[in-house]
Amino acid sequence: MRRKRPPEKLYGTKQIAELLKIPDWRVKNFSEGGTYGLPPSQTVGTGRGSRRLYREHDVCRIAIANALVTVGFSPEAVGRAIREIPESMLIELFLDPVADDVLSEAELEESKHFLVCSAGEWRLKKGGHVKDLVEEQMQNPEVKEGLFILNLASVLFGLVDSLRESLTKGGLTNR
Repeated sequence: MRRKRPPEKLYGTKQIAELLKIPDWRVKNFSEGGTYGLPPSQTVGTGRGSRRLYREHDVCRIAIANALVTVGFSPEAVGRAIREIPESMLIELFLDPVADDVLSEAELEESKHFLVCSAGEWRLKKGGHVKDLVEEQMQNPEVKEGLFILNLASVLFGLVDSLRESLTKGGLTNR
């Protein structure tokens, strides 16, 4: 059974930086750097003093972009990776990090989403397919292509944990 969606909240640049524990300039780079493809959902005002406002799915994308930048991917690679993730999936993972239904361990593993880069190509894969890719890579060590796997749930669960922590400490600053 799906939970009713609460009213959508908007986040400012400083709030996102606090949530993700990253500098403000990095959030600005993600939104202003066209290569990343992460513009804010809304901009209030123009010029100095204008505000960038982000919806929950934007915050999720920035969290994923930050994880990729942290491990060394270029802005171009991050932009290609982010474009592979549908907004609907981000919202579903963000709103419902712990499913109401009881799943077996195998079903839970199969339902997880991973962002996979193989030979420079990004794809969204489910758990069972990722296991097959890893096994194939292990069986063919002569293959020169790299394989990178990002567990999206772990990145987004970290974001949800930060949100919960900020709520218990009195919320995010309004700057």
